[in-house]
Amino acid sequence: MKFYLVGYYHSLDYKKCALYSYNSYNFDAYHPKEMKQKLDYLIKDNSQSIVVISSVHSDLFNIFGHYILEGKLKPEDIDITLFDENHNKIECGYDPDGYLNNNYPYGFFNWSE
Repeated sequence: MKFYLVGYYHSLDYKKCALYSYNSYNFDAYHPKEMKQKLDYLIKDNSQSIVVISSVHSDLFNIFGHYILEGKLKPEDIDITLFDENHNKIECGYDPDGYLNNNYPYGFFNWSE
């Protein structure tokens, strides 16, 4: 199973993601506990080859890091595409310990007024 995480400031950027028409889930309305339950189900089901998950929740990215650390997923199972406030595309992923790699723009989820 391959997961594609898409984080964005503007909803129009989500449509720029080439995979957005595949099996998509929007986790924006989910509580972190519900996110984990849904992801546990998707991982156990394992029948879908591509799952695109859009969210602006940092909790979701942390959950995937824990899955890697626990051995439920490998870093290559997860691709992350982010779009910043200027609509720039940023591709990143995880290292073998479940940490976001150096391409991840730390502070991405820190909204400023």
